[in-house]
This record gives sequence, structure tokens and C-alpha cells, in this order.
Amino acid sequence: MQDATINCTIAADLNEIKIEKTIVNCSLNLLSAIEKKTIAELFANKNTLARINAIFDESYAVLSHVYKIKDKAIVKKEFIKIFSKMVHYSSTYQDVMSGRRNEAEFLNGYIVELAKKNNLEATENKKIFDEFCEMYSLLK
Repeated sequence: MQDATINCTIAADLNEIKIEKTIVNCSLNLLSAIEKKTIAELFANKNTLARINAIFDESYAVLSHVYKIKDKAIVKKEFIKIFSKMVHYSSTYQDVMSGRRNEAEFLNGYIVELAKKNNLEATENKKIFDEFCEMYSLLK
């Protein structure tokens, strides 16, 4: 029997990737759970698309204030290209439907707390976080 060798390296831009993923998840996950819609359905509706854009812009502003990240136009273009056609429900929606713990506090809740610490606005993230918590009877 031979040993399998899998070479792994840490991506030099791992922190940037994690920050971009946080923006994506903040923009989509709770909204998918609240609306009970797939990601593609959220993008297809002008009202939910407006919320996506507002949360995206706010999350980017807060995170880019603290962390190094690519230009907003580049991040948003990639975001739309990758996620606008996804026909599945967010992991947060799947979690609440299955009774599992969700990441709302670690996503939108994190943006709200980070904004407070840096004297920034996070009204959209707070609004969707509060709406999600109320809808699913979660403690804030």
C-alpha cells in the first residue's frame, strides 16, 4: 500500500478571502432565511436585491475600515457573478429549519459590533439581525 501525499499550502490572501466570504454571508444568509427563498430568488426580486445591495455596501464599508480588502467594485462584481444564479437556500436558513445553531451572531452581529467599536454605521445589518432574531425567536 502506498502513502497518499496531498500537498497543502496556505493561501497568501486567506484573510482577504475570509473577509469577502463574511460580506457574502452577511448579504445573503439571514435574508434567505427571513424570505424563505433561494439565493437566486433573492437576486431576482427588486426589493430583496435592494436589501442585498444595502447590506453588502454597509458590510464592505465596516470591514474595509478595519481590514485590507480588494476594491469594492471588484468584490461586488465577483459576488454577483458567483451568487446571483445559485438555486439553493442559505446555510443559515438550512440551519434554522433543521434546528441547528446558526451563525447570525458571527456574521451580521459581528458587523454591528465592529461598527460600534469603530464609530461606524451598521443600521442595515442591525435591522436584518433583529428581524431574523425576532422571526426565529432567538435571543440577541
